[in-house]
Amino acid sequence: MKLHIRRTSGGPETAVYVHGLGGSSTNWTDLAALLAPQASGTSVDLPGFGYSEPPEDFDFSLDSHAEVVVN
Repeated sequence: MKLHIRRTSGGPETAVYVHGLGGSSTNWTDLAALLAPQASGTSVDLPGFGYSEPPEDFDFSLDSHAEVVVN
């Protein structure tokens, strides 16, 4: 599956941002800017949100979204 990933530069740590259902990676723009001195950021658009197209058979369950993030 191809996901849209947004990266922000920053400090030595890495923060991973995952939006809720109905959101997108841009939900984290302001927080990523505030945390930039401490952490770089990686924001994901879950399938069917933002710029990530879902596969035809994607079921949109919480478990399926969690599996996408883990893998």
